[in-house]
Amino acid sequence: MEKKIAVTLNNYRFGDQMMAAFFTQLLNDNGFNAVYHIDNGSKNNVNFCHLLDVPIGSAGDEFPFSYATKDLPFDLADKSHIDTTIRYFKRWANYDGELIIKTPYVPVKFQIDSFTPPVDVVLVTDVGSYAVTKKWPYFEELKKILEKNNISYVDLSDFGDNWTNNSELLNKVNNLLYKCKVFVGLDTGPTHYATGILSKKHQKNNFIIQSGFNLFSQWSSHYKDLFQPIENKQPCAPCVLPNPTNRYVAPSGTKLPEKCESNHKCMKEITPKQVYEYIKNNL
Repeated sequence: MEKKIAVTLNNYRFGDQMMAAFFTQLLNDNGFNAVYHIDNGSKNNVNFCHLLDVPIGSAGDEFPFSYATKDLPFDLADKSHIDTTIRYFKRWANYDGELIIKTPYVPVKFQIDSFTPPVDVVLVTDVGSYAVTKKWPYFEELKKILEKNNISYVDLSDFGDNWTNNSELLNKVNNLLYKCKVFVGLDTGPTHYATGILSKKHQKNNFIIQSGFNLFSQWSSHYKDLFQPIENKQPCAPCVLPNPTNRYVAPSGTKLPEKCESNHKCMKEITPKQVYEYIKNNL
């Protein structure tokens, strides 16, 4: 346990960056000398380490962190992705002890200012190009309803990727998250990031519009009830449908359909009015 362990990645998706930081924190909480590998950046070679309140470095035994590789398949029966990683780590480190999640949020550096005005709602409306099946198609309609009812909002997805490497935008995002009354997002990297700030104010008015791509319990269980799902459950979930233009690394022997045979009911049948009611009732 005295060895330095560098938690490394084999891809640069934002969500995986956040979860690698989460796992680095988990190891340190349990007595391991773990660092987040400083050489890992985004697909644009932007280093995300400055966002994360975790030890940073490159020395030591390298533990490969991933959700879906030949060594660490995505198991649909798992309680969460982190549970899979914990089992893989214990096998890799030949460690028989228990690993307890003591910090149930992604560790993020942030500072509250007096300049960023508060908004009622913070939205995360895009999931990027990886898993389009996680998208909800009615955010523009929802925004019109919010405007009509004089409910202020900011869509973090409007900032693109710039806020992750722009200190001014990063500060604005952090303060918007901290000062908002309701958070509504999707299962995606910026939502993982938001946990580190939403958890600090003990706010429970945080909602995820949950697709059938995977189960809400799988990706959010380690956040200790920080989010509530808005979902239309379907018998085909979790489908783990890939982006039709991108290959998804699936577990050995798993056959994935090329397109949704249910016409994406899990998201299309969640109406803007339903989401608005969640917001209105929690302001």
